[in-house]
Amino acid sequence: MRKTILITFLIFIFFIIECMLFEVFGRLFTPDLLLLLVVFITLGFGVRYGLFAAILAGFMQDSFGTGIFGIHVFALILCVYLTPFIKKHLYYASRETTRIILVFLLVTLNVSVHLIGQLVFHAVDFPNVIQFIYVPQVITTLLVTAFTFEQLKVCVSKFCV
Repeated sequence: MRKTILITFLIFIFFIIECMLFEVFGRLFTPDLLLLLVVFITLGFGVRYGLFAAILAGFMQDSFGTGIFGIHVFALILCVYLTPFIKKHLYYASRETTRIILVFLLVTLNVSVHLIGQLVFHAVDFPNVIQFIYVPQVITTLLVTAFTFEQLKVCVSKFCV
């Protein structure tokens, strides 16, 4: 029960932070904090809690977004199921490198799922998607990954002890 409350609170806080960053910086500096949170929860608490976080975070993003309803939930659930699989097959010595590669692959997957979802209903200009959505999201998410994971470890260790 405590983990569920913590996950719900963190999802709400991360969603607010994402919205504030979008309002201040626009699309060019908006890291996918909810994806980082879902990855952290999946790695730390397991797939069951990761699925709970993915459904809740995706539902919040879909409710306040203007895109296809359910695409965020689907993309985050896919990321939850692929996180342990990708982590299992990465054999790097340092945890930071593994974490960065894992987040890079999952952000790429997340953007790809959104792109495929948009292709079903609209024509998509691929160079603009790469230039204005994929590259900024990958760079900003990777820049904040280490800091976000460290702060989440501190938060979770204080709450769960």
